[in-house]
Formats: sequence, structure tokens, C-alpha cells
Amino acid sequence: MSPYGSITLVDRLNTLCNPATSPPAQLTLYPGVGHDSWSRTYSGSAGHDIHAWMLSHSRGPSPRKEKAQNPE
Repeated sequence: MSPYGSITLVDRLNTLCNPATSPPAQLTLYPGVGHDSWSRTYSGSAGHDIHAWMLSHSRGPSPRKEKAQNPE
């Protein structure tokens, strides 16, 4: 499976988004695993703690919810 579609997508996200993505989008490639990147990602065997990473991010309040709390 070619990684170039993913590489191009991440590069474009980081260069074309306005406002810029913060933090920048990242791509992790595991050589030799083909399409099964999730096994190494979710087992932790790749050295990344995907669960801690996901829990460290939040979207913030929904614009609709914020507007409902602060009606004009």
C-alpha cells in the first residue's frame, strides 16, 4: 500500500489550512506492516501511547452550545 496519498494529505493540511492547524497534523508510517497499522498503534508496541494522546486533546465548546449559554 502506497503511503503517498496520506503523506500528501497531511502536507496539505499543514500548509493550506487557515488558520493553521495547531498542533500540526502528523503521520506515522510503520515500514513492512502493509495496511495493518492499527495493531502496532493500539497495542503500544510502536512506542506510542495513542490512548494518552487522544485523551490529551479536546475540541472545546461547541459554537452552538456557547451561543445558547450567552444569548445576545
